[in-house]
This record gives sequence, C-alpha cells and structure tokens, in this order.
Amino acid sequence: MTKTVPDSDASEFRHAVLERYRLHGRSFPWRETQDPWAILVSEVMLQQTQTARVVKPYIQWMEQWPTAASLADANLSDLYQAWSGLGYNSRAMRLRDSARLLCSEYGGKVP
Repeated sequence: MTKTVPDSDASEFRHAVLERYRLHGRSFPWRETQDPWAILVSEVMLQQTQTARVVKPYIQWMEQWPTAASLADANLSDLYQAWSGLGYNSRAMRLRDSARLLCSEYGGKVP
C-alpha cells in the first residue's frame, strides 16, 4: 500500500532541501548550464564516479566535444584517453553511441 504525502508536507520538504542547498550546495560546471547535451555528459560521467574526480575531465571533454555532433565522429582511442580516470570505459563508447543516435534521429539535439 502506497502512503500519500500531504501537499503541505511535500512543500515543507521541498523548501528544506532547497534551503540546505542554498546554504551548503557545491558549485559544479554542469549546474551552471541549461544545455541538455552538457547535462547528459555529466550524468554519464557521474555514474559510479566521485563528483570531485569528474570536474576536470568534464571541462576538458566539453571543450573537445561541446556538441553531440562533435562527439559522434570521435575515434575510440581519443574517447578512452579523455575518459581516463573515470572508470568503466564502456560509458565513453555508449556516450558516443548516444551522440550518433541524437545526430541521426534528433538533429544532434537532446529531446
């Protein structure tokens, strides 16, 4: 049986979380953008990887491949080199596969 949370409790919780973030939230490059591609890249990089380890590779990655189209044509050796230190290299390959799909099906844009 699912318990329903009253709207007032949900509102209080939402306020508490946002207030805690306002007071203690850390700044990261992916929090400073509205670009869906940049956010997708960060989500993939952050899987099973400590946040502090992602910052530098994320910035370098976005400088090298700022769009899905730019990543779609990248070769795997370049990807793996850029992914170094993030673990699970298959995520880099899957991200490139995603970029290729975005280009072929969505004009290079994250839907």
